[in-house]
Amino acid sequence: MNRKKTIVILSLLFGSVSGIAATNDKAELKCRTGEVKREVCIAKPNCAAGEEKKTVCIAMQDVVLEPRSPFDIDINLGWQLDRFTSSDLANALNPEESGNGNQSMLVDIRFNYRFANFGSQQLWLYGNTARTIRGTEIICKDNPKFIGCAEFDGSFGEGSIPGLDTAFSILRDAESLEAHVGIRHEFWGIENPNAPGRLYWSYEYGFASIEDTDDLANISQLSLGAVVVEGDYKNSFIEFGRGRNDLWQTKRKNRNKVRVHLERLLKWGDAEISIFLETQIDFDGGKGADSVTTRIAVEVPLNAISNIIKNKIKTKESSTETNN
Repeated sequence: MNRKKTIVILSLLFGSVSGIAATNDKAELKCRTGEVKREVCIAKPNCAAGEEKKTVCIAMQDVVLEPRSPFDIDINLGWQLDRFTSSDLANALNPEESGNGNQSMLVDIRFNYRFANFGSQQLWLYGNTARTIRGTEIICKDNPKFIGCAEFDGSFGEGSIPGLDTAFSILRDAESLEAHVGIRHEFWGIENPNAPGRLYWSYEYGFASIEDTDDLANISQLSLGAVVVEGDYKNSFIEFGRGRNDLWQTKRKNRNKVRVHLERLLKWGDAEISIFLETQIDFDGGKGADSVTTRIAVEVPLNAISNIIKNKIKTKESSTETNN
């Protein structure tokens, strides 16, 4: 009996410390509970062109199933629809604007960096900066020069509604420059042969700079979610959180937030790009302001752009050599 068969028998009977069970190439591999199938290279972890592979069973709790790059920068180009309802129409100078939606072009740059592994757990640093359009409530006493407040001087009388201290103007189609940074702790693997995933918690802090206002709006949240880490829907996620949103006049804290991000991987030659649909719901569960934001965009990693350029150069060189 050769060495390879001996290893197979011992692995099947007693299990492996590393959680990997080998099998013959022609036999169908059946993994035990808590394990998933993976293809690995025989010589080294990173496969070279044409290198022989084998299928193994890997224990979820013993190894990190991580096909994602440890660092990437993506450029997102697309469209955004933002719809919100105001909290207190009695104090709004233009209540007819509540409930209306606004749409705009979306330009968003994102980064992800995996900076630590603890066994099967991971820590990621992520962030983004975006230029888009937002709807918000502008408090007149804090922004007296804002065009929607400039003509209001409290002339309705003392104790009237709206008053000088409570009046606000609803601003739609406001140009917004936003930035967020966060930390994500992925702590548990999700066993699914078609779409392996991970559970995580994250904390995100950011701000939005709205045109014609004098301050930055704090937008932050603590979330629990699940993300797909491999397959055609890699990077798709759903998360539920609680946080703050200073775009609203009242009930800014302890807001409920739900975000659903569905992403589909596409091939463009040797490059990989994605399209995604993302919906974020921000609500207070009461009479405060609520919003729904939907984004549809194409996500292009910087390394994909580099691969496309390289392929164009190679194609041109090959064409030149053929003509010569």
